[in-house]
Amino acid sequence: MYVVMTRVKLKPGTYEICADLFRETNPDLVSSEADWSGAQMLFDHDSDVLTVLASWRDTESYQRMRANPKFQSTMALLHKSREGFIS
Repeated sequence: MYVVMTRVKLKPGTYEICADLFRETNPDLVSSEADWSGAQMLFDHDSDVLTVLASWRDTESYQRMRANPKFQSTMALLHKSREGFIS
């Protein structure tokens, strides 16, 4: 198993926006990925830090997905959208 941990410091009060974007984009992104195991979102309200843990069968599975143009364009969209709520 390979777990990717992403931590993002959010501006106060913007957690739901970020969570909604993840929920909207992630299913399409991983629906055809047989080696994707799942993801968990954790939010620390005291520090406004959002943590996403994504599980993959192995490192190679994640690296293949990461090289996929669909993944890259989705990440670019999320990055652009996050500019309004990342601290």
